[in-house]
Amino acid sequence: MRFVFALALLVPAAANAYEVASLPARASFSGAGQLCGSTALRNNLSARFWWIVAPDDSSDLQIKCEESPEALVLKVYARGQGLKFTVERNPQSSDDNIAFLAGSAVARDSEVIAAVLDAFLARNAALADAGNREFAASDWSDTVAHLGVGLESELSSAPIYFGLYRAHAELSHPIKAKWYLEAYLRASGLDPAKLTDEQVRPLLKAEASGAMDSDDADASFGEYQNLAAAHHWDAAFQKLREIVAAAPWYEPAYVSLAQSFDANGWKRLTKIWRARAVFVINVNKDTRLGKDIEARLESIR
Repeated sequence: MRFVFALALLVPAAANAYEVASLPARASFSGAGQLCGSTALRNNLSARFWWIVAPDDSSDLQIKCEESPEALVLKVYARGQGLKFTVERNPQSSDDNIAFLAGSAVARDSEVIAAVLDAFLARNAALADAGNREFAASDWSDTVAHLGVGLESELSSAPIYFGLYRAHAELSHPIKAKWYLEAYLRASGLDPAKLTDEQVRPLLKAEASGAMDSDDADASFGEYQNLAAAHHWDAAFQKLREIVAAAPWYEPAYVSLAQSFDANGWKRLTKIWRARAVFVINVNKDTRLGKDIEARLESIR
């Protein structure tokens, strides 16, 4: 089904703090002409998607630009659908204004957002699969990187939490390892007493190593706040994800990501991060889990 949006005589709205947050999509672009080939249009689209690349089969979205003396047309192809966005040209509209209207229309469209998030979540799930293979191969650093991404998907979280527990334990990160073990137990509902010796020995070894996996989440969150205040949203979102990776128990990062994605209208990511925020808060409140793990470790010391 093809959707047509006529945007003649529209004026850019007042600056919205979340307006230029980039959609997490590999978008390809093709087109030539005074406006289609302009720096203004390319820069505008590049600000709204993670990548603007030459057309190929790996793109999540294909954006094709056509122009006439009367209008600029962006044809967007995603999930087998063609979406058509038209901006009428008039003597009062500069090329920069037309570029703004066109990019805004594409990035705000619900069908485009749905297609982008489908592709983004599918990529994250594929990375989690890679993390499982790396887990089997005892490639612990890559396991951490890829399974961590997998938590920002719609996969079941319990196996991912266990993989992250084991990987961090093997990397001698005892604080993260113990927290991820607590998260695994809460997500799976498993009684800590039923953990096998083989499952808990990596944590015992990590604690015995004397290594400390410290973090400075408060300072990093301050950096995020500075980025957000300057409306540098891509860097701000990346900083929050870095905080989550370094300090998975740090609740403000989860809440801020959920709020930010909600402000963008990215409903599926909002749902994921809201659920994760609630889950992390509940893990942190459940002091019984930590005590039960300590008791289980004590039983094999």
